[in-house]
Amino acid sequence: MVHIAFLTFFLGLTSGVQLYELSVSGPAAAVEIVLDGAVAKRLTGPPWSGKIDLGADLVPHELVARALDADGREVAVARQWLNLPRPPAEVELALEGGRSGAPSRVRLTWERLTQDPPVASSLTLDGQPLQLDRTGRAALPSYDRDSAHVLTAELRFPSNVVARKDMIFGGEGGETYTELTAVPVRLLKGRLPRPEALRGWFLDGKGNPLNVTAVEDGPGELYVVRVPSTDAVRSHLGFGSGTAWRMSGLNLDRNDLTRMVSPWSRSYQGTGTRSDLFDLSPLSPSKYGLASHLVNSYFKRDGSEILRPTDAVAVAGLQAMAGGRRRAVVLVLDAASGDESLYDPVTVRRYLSSIRVPLHVWSLDRDVSSLKAWGEIEDTSSVAGLELAFRKAASDLERQRIVLIEGRHLPQTIRLSPKAEGIEIVAAGDSPPPNPPKDGERQP
Repeated sequence: MVHIAFLTFFLGLTSGVQLYELSVSGPAAAVEIVLDGAVAKRLTGPPWSGKIDLGADLVPHELVARALDADGREVAVARQWLNLPRPPAEVELALEGGRSGAPSRVRLTWERLTQDPPVASSLTLDGQPLQLDRTGRAALPSYDRDSAHVLTAELRFPSNVVARKDMIFGGEGGETYTELTAVPVRLLKGRLPRPEALRGWFLDGKGNPLNVTAVEDGPGELYVVRVPSTDAVRSHLGFGSGTAWRMSGLNLDRNDLTRMVSPWSRSYQGTGTRSDLFDLSPLSPSKYGLASHLVNSYFKRDGSEILRPTDAVAVAGLQAMAGGRRRAVVLVLDAASGDESLYDPVTVRRYLSSIRVPLHVWSLDRDVSSLKAWGEIEDTSSVAGLELAFRKAASDLERQRIVLIEGRHLPQTIRLSPKAEGIEIVAAGDSPPPNPPKDGERQP
């Protein structure tokens, strides 16, 4: 039996040349590294590691490692999805074999963005605990090779974060699951038909029709990155007593939610890895109104943070996508604020388009000549301008619906077929499809 697993996890936003490491047990003749469906490298023996070039753009990727036998047949596979929502911590199990090729040990590896270690860990085989050593390995007791066995690892981290991994090995066992891809669409007219009537409306990157399993119209989520301070917002808009805030309201629909994203990053240094995180506020119900979020402070700072609003927008988009709900990101800027982001506005704008998250950019200053890289910018230097920009964003959120498609797909590869009527895929403007559409296909 052959088992393959990634020992390198790509939990955050990633681009450029990256190192990866694999664990391979059993009689594998070679391993193919496949990026977005194309073979990027072929490994013919240990060390099972190398470099992968993800390109300069920040876009979702599918990274696959395929273990092959001597005849070139696939005998095991491991997969990671990059620049898409992932848990805050992940754990992986890698089987290590003895001379006979049968697994004799199991290795546990984990990754968490903040790099703080787990406060508790457990590893079981068919419900019986195994003893982990200091390297994260455990010896497997004697077991029936012809029967399926279940290995379960569970790690508990601070802040109630739990990472769990279940793996079946031996016998005819294997992991089986069905995943869904949430595709946000915008209604241009009328109502969206029932799922069975949407057959043939959506195509994958190769032009194959996709199966729609459900259509949802649940709560929407608005993520806001506010760069100016609360005092600057009040000063620009002339608010002193708060009366005007109550008048403007700026309330979303009853079930919609709002979350603030800090434009300041915090760094966490781990063993050979640095993670940059942006604080998030709790999701707030619409009754509080957006105005209250613009004039209240949510995040404590100790002076070590770096102002990176452009990178914060990318994180906000990733978080907005994670819930699989109707979504949008609002960036509130002023001309005086700085930016030490790693990514530029054009790259981040395209990234949000690739993950299908609408972006609305507001400026407290009328002169937006220094902000042109963000594209269309709404003038919110007055209460009237702020209300107009808010209504535009709220209307966009209200017209969205979520279409659930069977299988896991890169969001930027999904297109509409000529059968689709009265809808468009959300936020597809800045992100062209990776492959030219075939005759008869529509651009998203």
